[in-house]
Amino acid sequence: MTAAVEPGRLAAERLAWVRSGPDAQRAGYAELLAAARAAVAAAARGDADPVGWVRDVLARRGQLPEPGARPGHVVADARSAMRLTGRTS
Repeated sequence: MTAAVEPGRLAAERLAWVRSGPDAQRAGYAELLAAARAAVAAAARGDADPVGWVRDVLARRGQLPEPGARPGHVVADARSAMRLTGRTS
């Protein structure tokens, strides 16, 4: 997927999320935050696949990055999508 297409897709996903309502947003945020915290704990313990916690949540949501995506590009695309939807945080 090209960089020009990715921000548009992310903007549409972000807009759908914003429209989903505060309860759904809080639940989604809590799930992702719990997965991130579990990943940090797993890494501290030396577990073999600490990122698996976050990967599972993203996979269920259909939000895994494209194969070979560069981390900096993923973050930049998300920031662009947030600007397109009028959100900065």
